[in-house]
Amino acid sequence: MKKAFLIFLCLVWGCSWSLQQEVAFRLLSWNVHNLFDDVADGGEPPEFDPTRGSWNRTLFLQRLERTAQIIREAPGGIPDVVALQEVENLNTARTLSSRFLNRENYTVVGFDEAQLRIIPVFLTRQPPRRVARIELPDYRGEPQRPILEMELAWEERTLVVWNNHWKSQRDGATSTRQARVAAAARLSERATWLRSRDPDLILIAVGDFNSDLQSEGLLPEWIQVRGRGGTYFFRGVWNTLDHALVFPPQTIQATLEIMILPHLLTANGAPRGYSQRDRGGYSDHLPILLQLAIPAALGYTIGNGVERFDSLPTDSEVLVTTSGRF
Repeated sequence: MKKAFLIFLCLVWGCSWSLQQEVAFRLLSWNVHNLFDDVADGGEPPEFDPTRGSWNRTLFLQRLERTAQIIREAPGGIPDVVALQEVENLNTARTLSSRFLNRENYTVVGFDEAQLRIIPVFLTRQPPRRVARIELPDYRGEPQRPILEMELAWEERTLVVWNNHWKSQRDGATSTRQARVAAAARLSERATWLRSRDPDLILIAVGDFNSDLQSEGLLPEWIQVRGRGGTYFFRGVWNTLDHALVFPPQTIQATLEIMILPHLLTANGAPRGYSQRDRGGYSDHLPILLQLAIPAALGYTIGNGVERFDSLPTDSEVLVTTSGRF
C-alpha cells in the first residue's frame, strides 16, 4: 500500500524516487524462569544454591542447553536479538552464549546487580552502539529491576530496544500496581525524550511486564503488537504478561508470534516450567517472537507540488502507524 501510494504521487505530480528493500529484524523475548549458574553467590533460592541442595554444574549446563535449543528453534531461524528475563547474572548469559550459541556470534549485554537475584540481559548479533539502564524507584524499600536499554545500528536505521521485567503481582495486583505504574512512566518518559531528539528512531519495548497492560491502563500511548494466545498459565487461566510494543509515530510492519512448541508444554497444554524433580521442562512462560519489516532509506525528489508524507494511509492489519491501529 505504501509503495503504491508513492507511485501514484509520482505519476500525478512528477518526481523521481527510489525505494530500497525492507530490512528484516527478528527479536525473541523470553522469561527463562530462574536461570541460575552453579556458583554460590549468596542470593540464590535454596533449590539453586550448589552449597545447600542438589544444584550443580551438570544441571546448570543442561538448562543452558535447553534454553539454547529453543532460541535455535525460533521460526525463521536464529533471532537477531534475544531479550531474556530471570537470568541470575552475566556469567550465566555468557556461558549460554559461548558454550551453546557460539556459532551465532552473540554479544552479551547487561549489568550485574549485586542487590538483585535476577536481571534482564540481551544477546545481540549486532554489537550495540550504546547501552544504558533505566533505574526504577524502590518498592517498599526493595530495589526494583532496572530496564535495560540498547541502541543498535541496523543497516541504515537506528533501533533502541528496552528489556523489561516489571514487579510481579504475587503480593497482590492492587498493592503492587504502583511499582508497574512507575516503570511505565519511566519507560515512556525515556522514549518520548529520545523521539524528540530523533524522529526516525525505531523504539521497541519487550519483556515480561507482569501485566496485561490494558486492564491496568499502562502504556496506552504505545502500540502493542499482538499475537494469538497467552504466554503464562496461572490457576487455570491463560494470561498475556509478555509483550512487544512500538513507540509512535512509526511506520513499520510488525508481527508477533507466541512460540507454542510441543516440548514447551505439559500434557495439559500449559507451559512446562523447569522442575528439579524430573530435571525437565523449560520455563513457566512461553517465548514471543517479534518480526519487523523496516523500510530502508527512502529517497525521492520533490517537485511540481509533490508533498512528502511521513505517514501514509493503509489498510494492512499489521502495519504500525501513528494511529495505533493494526
